[in-house]
Amino acid sequence: MDRDFTVAIRLLALRAASIGLSRGVMKLMPHRYETESPFFDLVDAAGRFARSSPPPDARNRLQEIVQQCRVSTGLSHERMEEQGVSSDLVFRLDLVIEKLERIDVLLRVISGQEDGRRFASKLIRAFADERGLHSLIRNSVNRVARQIVTHTGKTGEHYIAGSRSGWARMGYGALGAGGITAFTALFKYLFAAMPLAPLWIGVSHSLNYTVSFVLMQFLGLSLASKMPSMTAAALCDALEKDDGMQSEVKLVAAITRTQSIVTIGNLMGAIPLAVLIDLFIQWKNGNPFLNHEAALHGLESMHLLRSWTVPFAALTGCFLWLSSLVAGWTANWMVLHRLPAAIAQSRGIRRSLGEGAAVDLAQVVKHHLSGVAGYVCLGLMLGLLPFVSVFAGVPLEVRHITLASASLAYDVSSLAWSGTLPWTDVWWAGGGLLATGLLNFSVSFALGLWLALRARNLETGGRRKLIVALWSEFRKHPSRFLWRHEVEAKPEML
Repeated sequence: MDRDFTVAIRLLALRAASIGLSRGVMKLMPHRYETESPFFDLVDAAGRFARSSPPPDARNRLQEIVQQCRVSTGLSHERMEEQGVSSDLVFRLDLVIEKLERIDVLLRVISGQEDGRRFASKLIRAFADERGLHSLIRNSVNRVARQIVTHTGKTGEHYIAGSRSGWARMGYGALGAGGITAFTALFKYLFAAMPLAPLWIGVSHSLNYTVSFVLMQFLGLSLASKMPSMTAAALCDALEKDDGMQSEVKLVAAITRTQSIVTIGNLMGAIPLAVLIDLFIQWKNGNPFLNHEAALHGLESMHLLRSWTVPFAALTGCFLWLSSLVAGWTANWMVLHRLPAAIAQSRGIRRSLGEGAAVDLAQVVKHHLSGVAGYVCLGLMLGLLPFVSVFAGVPLEVRHITLASASLAYDVSSLAWSGTLPWTDVWWAGGGLLATGLLNFSVSFALGLWLALRARNLETGGRRKLIVALWSEFRKHPSRFLWRHEVEAKPEML
């Protein structure tokens, strides 16, 4: 029996070393040459141990090399998150870890530290899990999630203000984004009134949303609806720390403070400017921007109970999450393939634009490509879905908090000009707007957090502890989650 175990150890060592010394994995290893890697000595150490009557120092040497291999693999995981995550490399590293763990278990069985029957039951369960459909789907989802979530979380850190000055700066940026959204809602109504086929109306809406969102990206403005799914991935990084939930509570407080000021800024930028635009149109043309029927229809479409605002807002939250996945995937792909460096060093680009312009272009791509990709995806989904869904016989709509607030401002302003403002419907539409914001944020945040937890295989116990710690802190210091900043807080701590 011991001979069978030693043969299994040699076979596992050979397979682990073949993966650990492969070219793709070696690029992530903290060793410059293959001969410096502990995987280079793993097969020889397993062979020495497998000889008849192996001395204790041979077993100790093998255990030491196995431990060094596990450390190198862990460091490779960390370097992969910095250099770009590849699902193929994640699979290889996970496979290496499994084989090293089996070698360690076999050594404990041979030395009598673990029962052989228990090891056999573990082996059977592992064999069944590897070939089970549920395990296959779970592992595939985790690998894809890890490929996306790492850079989504890094992007999400930019949406968390760690100081009062950063908090105020985010608020001013949100005012600008709200102002742009007021014009986006204006063009939305203009395109909807054009005598075009439904497909081209959907295309025009998508272009309208996309241009507005991309403009916000390049101007560095903040859109509240984009933040939750991004910050959820950043929160998951804090869940991996073991400091009594202090980092988690501090990060959640910073997230809610930033989310609150950006949401308020978006609304304060969108609603007043929409009213001013409508008043200007009234002064210029003698009529409000919307006629009575169109304004009343817009008001009723936001009614909390008599419309489909609630499910449409939840669906929009899903779209916000999907756009964050596209942004995260683009950022990971860009880092994995070193796109900014390739652009800066491209002979064709440097010959056409000049060396300085090539470097500037690389910096633009580095800072804006992932955001633009996410915004383009969001604009296409918000604009095309209502018109594409008509062909399937399922009339769907979207409810985006900032766009809905600007649209509602046009509706109320136009109805107020005619002197027949239905206050009851206005209050119900305001309730629908509040529900839209809550569902946009909660659904996208919940989906982002779920994917991040799946990517890191975190236990549910940590989530329960976080909820208890947050509730306790919120009861003691509610202002910490809205406007009060800690003096000692630093951006790098978040």
